[in-house]
Amino acid sequence: MPMPLILGSSDNIAERKKETCVALLPLSSDQVLKIKNKANEETAVSSLVRATRPYSRYEAITAHIWRSGNKARNHDKQQPTIVRFLGDTRNRLKPPLPRNYFGNAVARMLTPMCSSGEIISNPLGYAPRKYKKELTRLQRSTRDFGWGKPLYMGPGILNEDGKTFILPSPSEDGSVIIALRFQTAHMEAFQKFFYEDI
Repeated sequence: MPMPLILGSSDNIAERKKETCVALLPLSSDQVLKIKNKANEETAVSSLVRATRPYSRYEAITAHIWRSGNKARNHDKQQPTIVRFLGDTRNRLKPPLPRNYFGNAVARMLTPMCSSGEIISNPLGYAPRKYKKELTRLQRSTRDFGWGKPLYMGPGILNEDGKTFILPSPSEDGSVIIALRFQTAHMEAFQKFFYEDI
């Protein structure tokens, strides 16, 4: 499914031509915990139905990024919005993969369509409900292949507006790095909402 068109547009050509830039946004382990707690606390005290388990760090950070992006773009409240992500299907396939299978087993997944206003106006804990059933964090390899601990493990390319990776920090202290490509015109606002709303 393609990304939703901007309201009033018949195609996304103009949006795809807009200048973009890349940012690496660090989140300390304390900031990660604040985001996770905020998503879970707001869900518990709101009228939302409580999930069977608390939201994970990854689910909460993804919701925080989604909200920050919608705020930064300042779209009409009715603007359709979704999140696309890769989900690990290795243990979910029927029939299962062979025991000695070596390779990726991922599928592109996406949230149900909702509006920008819906994501912004509800508590942070609302957004993860849109993808919780499908979302599985892909474990990143940190194996030592005889050359020592990896110095960097992350995306080689961020080639489209809105593409984001949540990467564990090399310090292994619970902090993460958000690698993000976003329209240049909205990047400053994104960073402002991203850090101020923690």
